Amino acid sequence: LCPFYKVTIGGFDTHAGQAYPHQNLLTTLGQAMASFRDALKSVPGAWERTLVMTYSEFGRTASENDSGGTDHGTAAPHF
Repeated sequence: LCPFYKVTIGGFDTHAGQAYPHQNLLTTLGQAMASFRDALKSVPGAWERTLVMTYSEFGRTASENDSGGTDHGTAAPHF
């Protein structure tokens, strides 16, 4: 069996003015992923044996609504 870890970050369910909050959330995610990668690279072969996946538990509309946010829909980002 292979170890499996799941971590979460909340705050993406914005319906208005989401540009600034999402910028901060994605910066936090990027920094966390970079730190995780660096930690794994410090162990010989660990990074090469690791699969990283992100997902959202629900979709959003692809277009912005009138209040600068998005509503629940079918589009979902994955990295």
